Amino acid sequence: MTFGQRRNDKSHENMVKSVEQIEKEIVAIAQATTELRAAFERAYSKYLTALGKSVRQQLILAVYYICTKAYPQSFLGMSLKQQQQIQEDIKKIADEAAKHLQLLSVIEPEREVIEPTEKSSQEASEKLAGAISANNALEIKLAHGITLGNTSGKVTNPQELWNWQEKVESLIIEILEFTSRRANLGLKQLGIFPKMVGDMLIEAAKEVANHTDNINRQGGIALVGEALGTPSQPNILNLTVEIPKDPEAVMTKGHIIKEEKPFNIITIHLRLHEIEFADSAVMAYRQEIRDCVSRLTVLKRDYQRKEQNLIVAKAEAAWRAIWFDE
Repeated sequence: MTFGQRRNDKSHENMVKSVEQIEKEIVAIAQATTELRAAFERAYSKYLTALGKSVRQQLILAVYYICTKAYPQSFLGMSLKQQQQIQEDIKKIADEAAKHLQLLSVIEPEREVIEPTEKSSQEASEKLAGAISANNALEIKLAHGITLGNTSGKVTNPQELWNWQEKVESLIIEILEFTSRRANLGLKQLGIFPKMVGDMLIEAAKEVANHTDNINRQGGIALVGEALGTPSQPNILNLTVEIPKDPEAVMTKGHIIKEEKPFNIITIHLRLHEIEFADSAVMAYRQEIRDCVSRLTVLKRDYQRKEQNLIVAKAEAAWRAIWFDE
């Protein structure tokens, strides 16, 4: 054996050790990911329980504001039975919101996620955005949405945990929007909102709240909103509705059509940051989740780098294994 051959053999041995070392490091990251998943479970379990209680309380406070400050005349014009109906309905909606949030704290990684088709996803969205009785559609979506995308029962890839965490956060926002819409539609049906406030305006109000420019146009109607709600009342959206004059409709059968004046619409819009800010317990548990996310960010970055290093090391080892220079 020549010196060059011994040198190549030694180099190949080092490459093999390098591959084994990187694989051990990846295993260590996988173990850390499994442990972090458990930490996420504990953090979210406490957070979502506290958040559910806070959502219940703050939704009731928001409805109280709507009935006593925004539209007091409408509330006073109701019968005692109707007033009691509003209170009973809002308590039911608030309790179901807490229940939906609690569903998210149940992590079942051993079940495989069934990805919906485009058609089924659209149908689910229509159900979710349709009638007030869409609770079952939301609960089914939550039940599928909280599972992780594998069947091993053990999460080892930081990216999988990252995807799950983002999905949970997305579903929290969806629950708050769904709950806000149920409350608004319930108040509309019971006669709290003025008659000119229809379903379209309620839907448009939600869209305004989700846009940074706070301006939305629906069928020629301009909505200009204060997305942060009133200064003194969280989870309330205050919009000005402007109906532009239609030049072609100024005269109809000899009668002048008067341009409708702008009017305000005040609706419920539950916002996660406002709910957290108002509840110290929720805020504290949110900090635990942030700490977990920070750890996960490091693990995900290291895992991706180690995987790339492993591919390079294996390629180098494969090259040297068959290389022969006479």
